[in-house]
Amino acid sequence: MVDFRPHILKWTVQSEPQTDPETGYPVPGTDVQTFEVPCRFHSGGGSSGSKEYRNEDNTVVMQKGRIRMDAGGNMPEVGQMVTVVEGDYVHFSGPVRETYRGQKTWRVEV
Repeated sequence: MVDFRPHILKWTVQSEPQTDPETGYPVPGTDVQTFEVPCRFHSGGGSSGSKEYRNEDNTVVMQKGRIRMDAGGNMPEVGQMVTVVEGDYVHFSGPVRETYRGQKTWRVEV
């Protein structure tokens, strides 16, 4: 039998940052929930080459790959840190650049 989703996409959702009542500085949120979803990771850009993305500091980074997953369920948001693993091997770890919600499959560009 062919396994169309051999990899696992993992990400953690954090609570909103809060303010420390004594100092007034923002305190990072705590981890609320960790998600794991079966997926397929494709290294590199699409068929027409890699896309370019601009960071907040205006530096340019190239697309590292695409992640395909079944439609429905949970999906990471743009900017969240995700990890794609296959057993103990890590295929990718980094931020989400774009997301696309199709009718049959969803795509996450990293």
